[in-house]
Amino acid sequence: MFRFFVKCAVTFLLLAGCASPLVSAAAPGDAADSGDKIKGTECVLVADPTAEHHTDCPGTKFENLDLEGVNLQYANLAGSTFTEVGMEKADLEFANLAGATFTGTMFLQARMQYANLSNSRVVQTKADAPAILDLREADLSHANLQRLKAQTDPQFYPTPEPTQPPKPGLDPEQTKIWLNWARLDDADLSGAQIPHAVLDHARLTRAKIRLANLSNASASNADFDYADLSGTNLQNVRLGHNFEASTTGSFRVVPDPQYPHATFRHSILTNTDLSNTHQMTDPNNASGVGIDFSHAEMTGTKLARTNMTWARLHGVNITQLAPGADLTGATYMPYQPIAAGSGHSCALNPHGNVHCWGSNESGQLGDNTTADRHSPAQVLDNAGTPLGGIAAIATGWQHSCALNTTGNVYCWGSNMYGQLGDNTTTHRLRPVQVMDNVGTPLGGITAIAAGMGHSC
Repeated sequence: MFRFFVKCAVTFLLLAGCASPLVSAAAPGDAADSGDKIKGTECVLVADPTAEHHTDCPGTKFENLDLEGVNLQYANLAGSTFTEVGMEKADLEFANLAGATFTGTMFLQARMQYANLSNSRVVQTKADAPAILDLREADLSHANLQRLKAQTDPQFYPTPEPTQPPKPGLDPEQTKIWLNWARLDDADLSGAQIPHAVLDHARLTRAKIRLANLSNASASNADFDYADLSGTNLQNVRLGHNFEASTTGSFRVVPDPQYPHATFRHSILTNTDLSNTHQMTDPNNASGVGIDFSHAEMTGTKLARTNMTWARLHGVNITQLAPGADLTGATYMPYQPIAAGSGHSCALNPHGNVHCWGSNESGQLGDNTTADRHSPAQVLDNAGTPLGGIAAIATGWQHSCALNTTGNVYCWGSNMYGQLGDNTTTHRLRPVQVMDNVGTPLGGITAIAAGMGHSC
């Protein structure tokens, strides 16, 4: 039995209590036994499906069904219509749902790795049946969601003005596709048109989201690390804490550790539109840090009226940012990917590790030797493991320094003049942390430079 009724309080899909369930009453066994037809259709369910032998039901109409846990691996359901269908925990790995139409369909916790939902639509038929495609907690890793489109009647989903603040919490009247807590690593959402989508806590690592429309979406704590969002519309997106209406009728930030900020580390945001995005942070939130754009490519990014307060911009070329962004309190570390000293060179890779080569007379290569290197050697920390978490590097005459993402500085090599900052004049073959006058690690640093016999 499709368990919408007992989950109403959790899913909050309805506009008023549980008076109008999305799924009509359906008899047990809607999924049918293997070899039988799914209730109300001519679709025969294939047991132990494979790529060669699977359920083949393109263009089928599925209505008012409970298909919880059904095995539809490799199934061909292209062009099918799903109206008020529950497929919670179903297995649709490698399934073909291209061109399908969804109204009130639930794929909660479904397995949909490598599934094809390209050119699918989420449509609305009436006011009391919201156009919902529920993919919460589903695994859509490597899935194809290209050109997935939420197609609804404007009378039910009015578009807010660009400068209008978001309504408190999640607004079911403006919600069409739910992807919160979903896994979309390596998925392709290029060209998707899913404004007002809910992406809170979703993982979109390395996802392709080029030229898509995610405007007015909610994406608190979403992971966009290494994702490609080139040319995507992220206007009015909520990227941080929720808003709450005050007694004056305005909106204020509600710091909540359960709704931290989205991350865009190493992502591509070339020509992406982040205008009017609501970061929703304040300096007293649990983390003290806003959205993390560390090492993101932001050439041509539109940030008009965007709240970037307390954002982390480590390794971002801030000169490329379009005007109009509020950078109050933002932490900025310039990206310095390569540096050269008197007879040695160092390079910073995208993962925050440092490699050096050339002359190593004073240990300036940081590999715990004084042997010259004709090819890059990885800089090692005191434990002999690769130095990591580095945001910028600098090289002097015979010494090198690195700035990590938390604002601490490490140096190694020649220390004749105390240029390593460890309160000694001892040469160091591995990085040592720069100390302040009272012997505690120097912190809060945003940029570094190295001269012949000194560092800053």
